[in-house]
Amino acid sequence: MSGERFVDVTGVRVLHGYVLELTWADGLVTTIDAEPYLWGPVFEPLRDPTVFATVAVDSEAGTVVWPNGGDISPAELRLKSRPEEDPR
Repeated sequence: MSGERFVDVTGVRVLHGYVLELTWADGLVTTIDAEPYLWGPVFEPLRDPTVFATVAVDSEAGTVVWPNGGDISPAELRLKSRPEEDPR
């Protein structure tokens, strides 16, 4: 991420399982499998698909959050996510 400016997450939706589609303030749309992040006291409950699906964007933090206080750094999401494939 060296040299890349900070960009906020502006949209999120669950595609399947623990895969999130992220929309960024610069218009980029990426996907990330969040399963590797779901460990520890805050994230274990998110292994329940119903709880995981409560993900939302916190516009002040510029990242994804869950009602139980879980969040993932937007810098980490940007670094580890992949641009969506163009369906054309």
